[in-house]
Amino acid sequence: MGFIANNIITGEIPLDKIGPAKGLPSLTPDEIMFLIQYISESNFKGRDVENIYRIVLKLQELFLHYQKLEDSKNSKK
Repeated sequence: MGFIANNIITGEIPLDKIGPAKGLPSLTPDEIMFLIQYISESNFKGRDVENIYRIVLKLQELFLHYQKLEDSKNSKK
């Protein structure tokens, strides 16, 4: 048993072709920046710093993803 692909994409997959989070609520770049700024101005206990660090890294990756997606949309216009 197998399947036949009609279209094979090699290299970098275009961001508009994939949507693992389709249907899920997402944050706008402004909301992400607000959260990062809010976190940077807050005080945390030592035991929370590692978790906060991980969350901020994820938010930054999400922000960069949205920027890349926006840039790809603008370049097509």
